[in-house]
Amino acid sequence: MADLHRRGVNLRKPPAYHRYSISGSGGPDWLRNDYEFIVCATHGGRLPWSDNKAMGKPPKFAPGGERSNRIKNGERIAKKFKNGKRPHTKSRADGSDEIQYYAPPNIVNPGNVIKCVVGGGQLGHKLAHENEAPFPEKLAEFFIRSFCPLGGLVVDPFSGSGTTVCVAEEWGRRGIGYDIRQSQVELGNRRAADVVFGRRALEHSTFNGVPINPADQFYTLADLDEGQNGIHLLPTKDALSTPGPDLLSVSN
Repeated sequence: MADLHRRGVNLRKPPAYHRYSISGSGGPDWLRNDYEFIVCATHGGRLPWSDNKAMGKPPKFAPGGERSNRIKNGERIAKKFKNGKRPHTKSRADGSDEIQYYAPPNIVNPGNVIKCVVGGGQLGHKLAHENEAPFPEKLAEFFIRSFCPLGGLVVDPFSGSGTTVCVAEEWGRRGIGYDIRQSQVELGNRRAADVVFGRRALEHSTFNGVPINPADQFYTLADLDEGQNGIHLLPTKDALSTPGPDLLSVSN
C-alpha cells in the first residue's frame, strides 16, 4: 500500500472483510485472524458514481430521548422532539443559537466492516469451491452495487471461478474477467452458464436507498444525469441487449 501511495495512487481507508477463519488457526501463541483489509484505490477526488447506501439497512435505533442543555445565558432548556425529529443547537456567525431538528434516514450507510458467511456451501455457487481461493458472492455484491451503476462495466483481472463477473451480470452490470490459467477460464465459463443477466436487479435494487421501478432497471453510463438533487438514473430502451459475461485467458 505504501508503494501504491508513493506512485501517486489515491488510497481510500480500507474496508475490513470480516469472516471466520479455520478453527485452531492463529498458531500456538496468537489469535485467529477473522478479517482481511481490502485495498481500495481511486484516481483521487470524488467518485464519478456511488450509491453508498445500496447495502445499507434501516437504522437500528431511533433518536434518543429528550435532552436539555444550557444556552449561553445559563438557562437550561428542554429540547422537544418535533415531527419525529431530534433537536440540536447550532451556533450562528453572530453568536446566537439556532435550534435545528435531525431526522434519521430511512437507510443508513452500512459502514466499512463487511460481514459475510463463508464455508459450508455459503459462497453462493457450487463451482466456487473448485477454485483454491474463493470468496463469497456477498463480498463482490457489496462493491458492485455500491460503486458501479446499473449497466456499468466491472472488470476482474484475476477472475478465478468468475465470482465477480457473474455477480456483476446478475445485478445488471456488464462483467469481463481475465485469468492467466486456462483451467480457471473454463471454470468461470461453466459458472457463467447459470447467469441470468439482471435477475437479482429485477428482484431488488435501490439507488441511494430509494427503490427503483422494476420496469426501469437497466441503465448505461451515458444515462447518468446530474440534476439539482444529485445524480438521477434514466432508463435505457435496449439495456436487455447487454451480452453475457466474458472470461478471457491471458498468456505470458
